[in-house]
Amino acid sequence: MRVVVVDFEDSFTYNIACELKLIGLNPVVIHHKDFFSFKKSWPTKDEKMAVVLGPGPGHPDEYLYCLEKIKRLKEMENVYLMGVCLGHQLIWKSLGADIKQIEKPLHGQTKEIYLSGKIGKFLSPSNPQVKVQVYNSLKVELSSEILKAYEFILSDDGPMIGMAERMITYQFHPESIGTSYRRLFFGPIKGFLV
Repeated sequence: MRVVVVDFEDSFTYNIACELKLIGLNPVVIHHKDFFSFKKSWPTKDEKMAVVLGPGPGHPDEYLYCLEKIKRLKEMENVYLMGVCLGHQLIWKSLGADIKQIEKPLHGQTKEIYLSGKIGKFLSPSNPQVKVQVYNSLKVELSSEILKAYEFILSDDGPMIGMAERMITYQFHPESIGTSYRRLFFGPIKGFLV
C-alpha cells in the first residue's frame, strides 16, 4: 500500500504529509508534473494506493493536463482519492463542475460547518459542529446531475466536502491548525488502506 501526496507547489503540502504520518501512514510527496507524467508512480492492479491531490496556487484551468488522469484514478477500484482545496476543485472539474470566483475571498479564516447526512455518518465525529480553516478565492459550482450523483456538505461558497465511493474532497485545509479534529478528515484514507 502506498500514500502519495501530489504537490502543487504549496506550503501546506508537507503539513498534509505530517498529518498522514500522525495517523500511522508513510506518505511520499511527488511533484504534480512528475506524478501525472510518469506511470511508474501509479498503482499496479494488485496494489492499494491513496492519492491526495493537495492545495496549490492558481486556478484549476492552469492544470488541465491533469483532468483526464484524475478521472482515470477515480475509476480505479484500488485507489482512494482525496482532494484538498485546489485538489478538491480539480477533482470536481474533472467530473464536469465549473470553478467560479467567490465574492469575498477567505484567506486564513475559520468557518463552522456541520457534518451531517452520509458524510457525517462516514466521518463519525464526536461533535458534528466543526471548525475548518479556509484559504479560498474560488468555489466549485455543481450541476444538478452532480448534486444528485454524489454526497455534499454545502455552504454559500459551494461544497465544503464532497464524497463518493473511494473519494473525499475538502474545500478547506484539514491539516491546518485552525481546523478542529484534523485527524478525523484523514481517517478515510487509513480506513481504505488498512
